[in-house]
Amino acid sequence: EEERKAEKRREIERVHELARLEEENARQRREKLERYEEMLRNIYEAMGISDVDELVEEYYKREELIFSKVQHENIQNDEIQQLEREIQALNKEKAMEAEQNNEVVLKDEMADIQSKIKSVD
Repeated sequence: EEERKAEKRREIERVHELARLEEENARQRREKLERYEEMLRNIYEAMGISDVDELVEEYYKREELIFSKVQHENIQNDEIQQLEREIQALNKEKAMEAEQNNEVVLKDEMADIQSKIKSVD
């Protein structure tokens, strides 16, 4: 009999604990909902919007605008990289031409010197 009563008390304690946990869970959900509602009110106020559908529509408009800007930025970055490659190629070409011009000048100077040496002989 005592064991049955003790088991019954334990069962009642478990039920009370479950009820307490459920109440705590419900309280946390209410608090979370209140925070979400407050955030939504702040968003409405900041955007000057009072309708969820209008808010969603504005969100998608802004998302499309941002996406468009990111695409434009990516295109510009690609163009910049291409121009940088072209500048490097032109600088390399310029350096090669300068080297070739130096060689021509040196050959001309050598020819002048050889010509002077022959005229001295």
